[in-house]
Amino acid sequence: MKKAIATLLAVVMIVAVIDVAVAATLSSTHATAQPTSLIRGHNNATVEPRDTYVTDEVLVRFKPEARTERGVIQEIAADAHAGLGAAVKEEFRGVPGLQLVKLPKGVTVSDAVAQYRRNPDVLYAEPNYLQYADAIPNNPYFEYQWGLQNTGQTIKGISGTVTGTQGSDIDAVDAWNKTTGSNDFIIAVLDSGVDYRASNLAPNIVNGWDFLTNSSDPMDRNGHGTHVAGIIAAAGNSSIGVTGVMWKAKIMPVRVLNALDVGKGSDIINGIYYANSHGASIINMSLVLSAYSQAIKDAIDASPALCVCAAGNTGRNDDQTPCYPGSYNSSNIISVAATDQNDALASWSDYGPKSVQVAAPGTNIYSTFPPFISVFHDPLNNLTAWDAQGPWHIMNDQNASPQTSAMVSIPGGSITNESITLKSPLDLTSKCGTVLGFNVKLDTVENHGLFYTEASRDGIHWDTIGYSSGNSHGWTFSGYSLTNYDTSPYLYIRFGLTTDGSASSNSAYLANVTIVAFDPASAQQKYLFLDGTSMAAPFVSGLAGLVKALHPNYSILQIKDAILKNVDVKRSLQGKILTGGRINASKALSGE
Repeated sequence: MKKAIATLLAVVMIVAVIDVAVAATLSSTHATAQPTSLIRGHNNATVEPRDTYVTDEVLVRFKPEARTERGVIQEIAADAHAGLGAAVKEEFRGVPGLQLVKLPKGVTVSDAVAQYRRNPDVLYAEPNYLQYADAIPNNPYFEYQWGLQNTGQTIKGISGTVTGTQGSDIDAVDAWNKTTGSNDFIIAVLDSGVDYRASNLAPNIVNGWDFLTNSSDPMDRNGHGTHVAGIIAAAGNSSIGVTGVMWKAKIMPVRVLNALDVGKGSDIINGIYYANSHGASIINMSLVLSAYSQAIKDAIDASPALCVCAAGNTGRNDDQTPCYPGSYNSSNIISVAATDQNDALASWSDYGPKSVQVAAPGTNIYSTFPPFISVFHDPLNNLTAWDAQGPWHIMNDQNASPQTSAMVSIPGGSITNESITLKSPLDLTSKCGTVLGFNVKLDTVENHGLFYTEASRDGIHWDTIGYSSGNSHGWTFSGYSLTNYDTSPYLYIRFGLTTDGSASSNSAYLANVTIVAFDPASAQQKYLFLDGTSMAAPFVSGLAGLVKALHPNYSILQIKDAILKNVDVKRSLQGKILTGGRINASKALSGE
């Protein structure tokens, strides 16, 4: 399978550092947080977001005793208003003599307040102050979303228990006082699909396309695309799960990657064109290419959309070792690095003072995930579940990681084939998107010792689904799609080591065999912590959506400028990132 993949034109690999077979076995639920009470903000079309009061209104209260001294209050008020050319907009029955007054053009609030206060019949006059609320959504898992609001909270994420630094976030709460998004335009997610049935996503999903099956059903068979979509626009203030950077949006799933996050360059090109032809203003591309593709660059250059790309997860300088598509010099691209909960560049994040423009939160990011279930998991502490041929045995090596494994060693001069086979078949009747993952360590001679993986529906006829040879120099993760066996009532798995006898010895170690599948019948909404610049990019896509929601007439270059010119500059990012900063949603919206 690896050789077959290598021959594809511009094969695309997702940059998320978490393998789905492992990620799906992580805990998918957490103790439910107490929902935060909703505090509603203002909604006044005549007011600029940064104003502290309504610019053409004042509150005036006339003295109650004026009623008896100089006649009815309406006449007294009318005389006072006439001097300014103002008009009564509202009278408050519960507070006698209190009126909301509309000012004519050319009269400032400060001048009007001063004139009313000079009137002996006026008890007080003041601006109609805006009461800005902290727009905290009532999504119960919001407390885990440090990238949106970092209070210094401690969370148990993918890398263990971590504590953040207050303010090391994108300042989303303040940004939401200005806008929470819009469903007037489309954001396309080119990825592994999206679980559009998810209650936390469904309100913000529009029809998309699956280029792997050439159908209008871009259901996620991996989880990566669903996680990305949730970061951009999980429905905010919905009392469900998490919130996205945008509370409301139009997310269009475009499936271009299979269950193992692998896709063809031709599908990426078609996906970009599909997004263009269906009116997408923003395209999120949390993926990287295995090689430079001029065809994909041409597709991006021809796109009228802002293309937000992951910088890569190799920890390299993209200026020196480009990571495409983020490293293309296309004017409509934003390449995004990842920061942690303390505003440091993630150790595995790519960077580049020229080619990577900005950073965004990318570690321990909590977001939506499809209802994947564990079909099978065996850490290989023993061989109870397996029929082992030849010298396969359990190794308890405390210096290795994993600490236990099944091991086989074949001496030189031996032409043999030693395998380990699952005793009982697995039932995939109601499953789809099945994926096999495992840890392996090889000490074989290239092309003379071959470690293989096979699958079968009957235990008699076997299909080779993957193989490898050479010395892995430590433990590696391997994953293979088993979608050809979806809905099958019987699935057998076999691993083996075969040699041609010419090498002195060949050995293989196997551990943590895991099979997960998507259960279409399950409506259970799941959530996971994941790491990656794949997670950082959708923060920027969501911010781009907020900017467009507030400024619908902005061009994509104006949106890009608003984001890049209004970052929080961080010492850890200076000299590493073009802007030297991490995105700040509030600044990008207000242009401060």
